[in-house]
Amino acid sequence: MSAYDVGARVQNIGTAMLRYGLVVILLMIGATKWTSAEAEAIRPWVANSPFLSWLYRVATVQGGSTLIGIIEIMTAVLIGLRHWFPKATVVGSMLAACMFLITLSFLVTTPN
Repeated sequence: MSAYDVGARVQNIGTAMLRYGLVVILLMIGATKWTSAEAEAIRPWVANSPFLSWLYRVATVQGGSTLIGIIEIMTAVLIGLRHWFPKATVVGSMLAACMFLITLSFLVTTPN
């Protein structure tokens, strides 16, 4: 086995670890959104977000949190399907990028 083969294998393993590590984290975070404690914890961020504040006009605090959790779990599943459906992972990755940008926006839109 050449050094190139070893390097390529290590790179593939590392890439898979990053991808599926993100999938596991998104699944766990998405699952917590179904709890009332997490729904209340994210309430100030969602209420002050220019991107998500509309959510509480159409759903309860728990309903909004559950919807966010569904989107996070759906994103994780789409990213995790790379081996079978690479195009689905593109959609999942775009959703994740948007989700992370919205989360970062909380730093400047939430008081205190």
